Amino acid sequence: MQKSQSSFLHRWTTDNNRFVSQYLTEDHDTALLLSEFQRLVKEIQGLPARVTSLCVELPVVFNLCYLQYTSTPQGGADQLDLSTTICGALQRVLRASQSGQAVLTVERLLTSDPDVTVLLKHVLQLAQGSKGTDLVEPVCLLATLLALCYLGCERDKAVAVLQIVKERGTQTSSESGERTAASGEGCALRPHLIPSSVLGTDDVISSRPVRPPVHYLLACCQYLDGNIAECLQELDRQTAEQPFLPASYLKGYVLYVEKRYEESILALQTCLNSPSLDMISKARILNLMGCCCAQQVGNS
Repeated sequence: MQKSQSSFLHRWTTDNNRFVSQYLTEDHDTALLLSEFQRLVKEIQGLPARVTSLCVELPVVFNLCYLQYTSTPQGGADQLDLSTTICGALQRVLRASQSGQAVLTVERLLTSDPDVTVLLKHVLQLAQGSKGTDLVEPVCLLATLLALCYLGCERDKAVAVLQIVKERGTQTSSESGERTAASGEGCALRPHLIPSSVLGTDDVISSRPVRPPVHYLLACCQYLDGNIAECLQELDRQTAEQPFLPASYLKGYVLYVEKRYEESILALQTCLNSPSLDMISKARILNLMGCCCAQQVGNS
């Protein structure tokens, strides 16, 4: 039985990594990749949830949801569908770990419309205690994507989810080396995550954890609520923890709107040094820098 399960894990991981590699090519077929990830998730979730297989299942589910979110303009994927898929994956962590858990608590979180923040806290506690698998990273990524779905219409819920991930990230920083070493025991071949390349922070096959840009998303929430000082603080925290191109650009934009042109130019210069900078982003950054210079000349 154990040998059979190991074979399943290896095949699922190999398929996932192949799809991620295809996604990273310029001429990839998004619709085909979505179909392949949907098929793979359906196959994995067709079997009972087990702690030992979640180290593959959760990254695969995240890759599917990430593709669904980004395959439509401005992240226009259906929020309810994504929320249902992500919460369903988190609930499978509960089902795989029910022994020793309070029955009423678990049942309350396994409904079709669970309290997302309570569910996430419960799942992270279980993920932290899992042995031989690295579940915290994909759980935090799924939660961050869920918060991104809520950002436009349920900002309070988005902030609550991001704060949970932020607190968990602080606790995890001192444990990352230990978790990385342990993760190899759960499945010999590590499933790749799309953001390893998309976020411009890690190589796609890196063993380092992929940290979601929580501070950046919290900064977006603060900016939308008109809290400029708090927004800039979160952006500085993002830069200190893990440089992220959109965060540096947002800082430059916010400072420009606030008419702090010198500071805006400095923030935008940081963007130009980003390893993930493409030509379109570079043009946008240079355009905003030009606007700053024009304002400075006009005010002199």
